Amino acid sequence: MEDILVLDGSAYVNPAAEKVTDGRSALTHIANIFYNGKIQQFYLKLFATHKQLCNEITAYLAAKTIKEPVAEHACVIKVPSSIIELLSNGNAGDVVPYAWATSVVSGPTPNTYVYNSYEWNLALAHLRAIPSITNALAFDSLIANEDRNAGNIMLSSNLKSYVLIDHDQAPFEPNWNADDLVHDKHTVCKLSDMLWSNKLPREIRSGIVHASSEHSYVINEFIKQALPWWEALLARHEVEHLKDFYTKRAQFHEQNLMKKMNLLC
Repeated sequence: MEDILVLDGSAYVNPAAEKVTDGRSALTHIANIFYNGKIQQFYLKLFATHKQLCNEITAYLAAKTIKEPVAEHACVIKVPSSIIELLSNGNAGDVVPYAWATSVVSGPTPNTYVYNSYEWNLALAHLRAIPSITNALAFDSLIANEDRNAGNIMLSSNLKSYVLIDHDQAPFEPNWNADDLVHDKHTVCKLSDMLWSNKLPREIRSGIVHASSEHSYVINEFIKQALPWWEALLARHEVEHLKDFYTKRAQFHEQNLMKKMNLLC
């Protein structure tokens, strides 16, 4: 797995586009940054709290560990104060100066199109047709992400695969506390409600449960990767609660989803 680098402000070359309007919980823009020996375009997200930054790192490492498709490269980069002033309309003091940066992924989200238009519904139909979509739904359940929606799953150019983006809302909410980390708490999935508005078909429910059966085997490797970041960005008691939460959630994930999905086996 490629390391998540920490880059200083000298690696920030210049903004490559205006703010991304679809970013609701962060100041999001595209920038050129010097990464791995060359200038590349990245999506940069600036947050109000270190915890949101930690949430993104945690979910990215979890996705990489269980081989869910996310951006190829990711880093944390210090953004020049002049850029933060511009993006925040002069409220730079309310923003953590280190951004979560992921390499630009080409392709539409369903939200690229007008809600409920022919194109919007066609994009959802393509997502439903991707066999591994059940893996994405199981992944969101694992990390307790209740914010997966039509704006943060990107379709590939051939419409046969997807890439997951935006995870600062997990687990459960952006600024979670220890009391929120209940390992067997069920999550609501906005995306599955959009894809199957009435009821999840049995084969989809079975696919989600099957995908979850792999999580207990990789959780230790994920925590090993995430722990240094948690220790750097969170309070000690939060680190312990988060470690316990993910360990137990992965260990009992298949069992808990079987109950949620009303499946006996």
